[in-house]
Amino acid sequence: MKSNYKLFNQLIVVAMAAIFFYCAFFDYFGDWSVKCAYKQATGKLCIGCGLTSGIHEIIFFNFSDAVYYNINAVRIFEFFLITLIIRLIINYWINKRISTQSLTIVMYLDIIISISLFVWSYKNFLANAITVQ
Repeated sequence: MKSNYKLFNQLIVVAMAAIFFYCAFFDYFGDWSVKCAYKQATGKLCIGCGLTSGIHEIIFFNFSDAVYYNINAVRIFEFFLITLIIRLIINYWINKRISTQSLTIVMYLDIIISISLFVWSYKNFLANAITVQ
């Protein structure tokens, strides 16, 4: 159980680092950068349009520009950053050889915190998904 949970956390750290790297340097990818499928199909902006540009601006401390690209960029950036920090802390604890009982408590807390953080961070997206139907 411990090794699977540690691997899961390490994969999340790699994914978060890849997201930050892509957002920091996406403008260098040119035609290889990810395009919004909704915008390409309909010609209209979706609630997620501008998030990559917004997170890019946050990484370089241009917060007003980030909000210009997408009002949700700060909240989504916070989600990625807090998730990354939580995963690094959990990996540190696992490496300290915590007991199985303590690991179980950490896992339950992790689930509660992760779900709460996700809902708080993506509440505008979730609300939009409900109203669009």
